[in-house]
Amino acid sequence: MYRSKEQRQFASRVEAHLASGGAPLLLEGAAGLGKTRGYLAPMLATGQPVAICVPTRALAAQLLASADLAAVRTGQT
Repeated sequence: MYRSKEQRQFASRVEAHLASGGAPLLLEGAAGLGKTRGYLAPMLATGQPVAICVPTRALAAQLLASADLAAVRTGQT
């Protein structure tokens, strides 16, 4: 599912935070890390509704059309 060790580490932090039920989480990742898949996979794996806030409509449209979202939904790599 994950394309790099760094992307897997990013996802692991999101998974751990979701399991802890803690306060909001703020993570930063370098360009090209694969942050979209890194946070989408663990969020969707919970089976719970999630809200993702993005600063622009263009970014929202990009997220909804992304190959990462499709891959995470179908469990593809």
